[in-house]
Amino acid sequence: MAGAAKELIETLMINPNHIEDIAASIKTALEMQENEQIKINKILKGRLKSNTVVNWADNFIISLMYIKSKQTFFNRKLFDVTIKNKFMKDFRKARKKIIFLDYDGTLVPFSDEPKKAEPDPELLNLLDKLTLVSGVYLVLISGREKNFMEEWFWKIRTSLIAEHGVWVRKRGKNWKLLKRVDNKWKNKLKPVLLKYTDLLPGSFIEEKSYSLTWHYRKADAFHANIVTNDLIDNLYNLTANMDIQVLQGSKVIEIKSANINKGTAILDFQPEKNYDFVLSIGDDRTDEDMFKVLSEKAYTIKVGISKSFARFNLFNYSDVRNLIKEMTDEK
Repeated sequence: MAGAAKELIETLMINPNHIEDIAASIKTALEMQENEQIKINKILKGRLKSNTVVNWADNFIISLMYIKSKQTFFNRKLFDVTIKNKFMKDFRKARKKIIFLDYDGTLVPFSDEPKKAEPDPELLNLLDKLTLVSGVYLVLISGREKNFMEEWFWKIRTSLIAEHGVWVRKRGKNWKLLKRVDNKWKNKLKPVLLKYTDLLPGSFIEEKSYSLTWHYRKADAFHANIVTNDLIDNLYNLTANMDIQVLQGSKVIEIKSANINKGTAILDFQPEKNYDFVLSIGDDRTDEDMFKVLSEKAYTIKVGISKSFARFNLFNYSDVRNLIKEMTDEK
């Protein structure tokens, strides 16, 4: 219970609270062939000899210094008061402003079941007020199906992008398929996801028009880590010669066409050409495509403290909502 078991994995593991388990392991040890005992002990001795307390201390200090360097890097990118003041100044003086907002993890927290993460009245009111700010053109982006997006935001004067850029509905217009892509690959990969769904209780598949999403937020974290790593390796091998992208997000793995992403979708709005203020906020890997296509002049914000192409970072969805509140305040 002190961590030795994680280092000495070749030993006979026991549960000290399980008498039958202890007895069975003792029996196995007594009956083990001498050459097998020697082989295991050589491995264990070699590991103990190399992993001395000095090496442990050195590795600890190196890891600590690495974390501190990361903190310094991200502190430079945090959306602090100085950056916010300049942001608000640029926002208020701009005549034409376009704002791209991701949904899950950016405007709302993640939910165990995708269908339950509908927007609350406070968020709907906040977005409605944002669309009324002079010169603002709002675009909501999600990996969700277009039916969900339309059902949730039909009252809001906004454009919508669904399934990470497959479907686009500009304000006041009908949905259009941004680019027709082949989805026959789903017939090959869906059985693979079904197999891993059986292996991991609590996981489930969400099928969309042009993508497959495998959720495992409800699954046991330890078991999920083992199963998802195996699934990712399997999917990479299966899609090596296919025009398919495998993305791992927060407790989710998504498979979609590599030709369609949020970056190509937002370029359809010509943000750099038609607007003098551009803001893009997102929280996961699918949003990186959006950050990459925008120029350095755009305000790109990553929700969460992790590596990103975005210029700045906010901690969580609450910070995003607070920023929007400030943007809607009349001053």
